[in-house]
Amino acid sequence: MNEILLAGVFGMAAAGLGVTLSLLTGLWLRVLDGQAAARLIRVESIANRVKITERAPSSHLSKHAWETHAAKIVPFLEELELMGIGESYNEMSRIGMMIEIEAAKGKSDVGDRKITEWVNDEKKNGSLLRNKIERAKPWTLLPKLLWPRKVATPDEIREAYDLPDDLSECTGDPTP
Repeated sequence: MNEILLAGVFGMAAAGLGVTLSLLTGLWLRVLDGQAAARLIRVESIANRVKITERAPSSHLSKHAWETHAAKIVPFLEELELMGIGESYNEMSRIGMMIEIEAAKGKSDVGDRKITEWVNDEKKNGSLLRNKIERAKPWTLLPKLLWPRKVATPDEIREAYDLPDDLSECTGDPTP
């Protein structure tokens, strides 16, 4: 009788250990996947920066890594950081179209300030991805998968994007 009880306890302990190891392995793989996704997004960003500075048309720019792998980096960044990277990708498309319009008009120096600002923002985003995700030790990223990430409050979003307190002031016209 005692042997059966002992075998049952041993079996339950082994099953519990197996479940725990399985969960840890799954989390570990998600961390490694997030690190790989951050690297792919950062490398794509570097390629786009080079193309923009060479005044490549928007058809030569890529959003594939961002669209495919952005969800994998979500647990590791704060909301405002993710919004900044996403906005940078949207801005990249606008700059690419601006370059095409300039080329059609025969101009090549219009928008240099805008391109320089965008390139600097992309460098900051690349540094953020590299320092917060790629270079981080995997075990330091594990807790970020287990606990909820910081969600930006409306006031933080207003401040980050320099929005007025009363959004009725916005006309809907994106040009100043």
